[in-house]
Amino acid sequence: MAVLLHDTDKLKWANTRMESPYGTIRSDWKNSADQFEWTVEVLPNSKATLYFPYKDGEQLREGGQPVNAETRIIEEGRRRWLEMKVGSGSYHFTLSARSN
Repeated sequence: MAVLLHDTDKLKWANTRMESPYGTIRSDWKNSADQFEWTVEVLPNSKATLYFPYKDGEQLREGGQPVNAETRIIEEGRRRWLEMKVGSGSYHFTLSARSN
């Protein structure tokens, strides 16, 4: 499963769920001036590649803790995403300016 979010000023939030034969797939996000929040549920025994809209100097956190997993930056024109692979489970990510 891959989920790519496009950064836009026109949408401030989105909530979606899909019932599959194997369980619920969920992706809820909201974007404010100072923080992007994303809650994702990945099905049991599954993997997902997540793409976060990204700007230089931002820090990705999950459950309030800095993410130490391997990530990489993907660029397409002027758009940039932070790519991260995750296993099954529920996640609550935040992406905001780094705190010192």
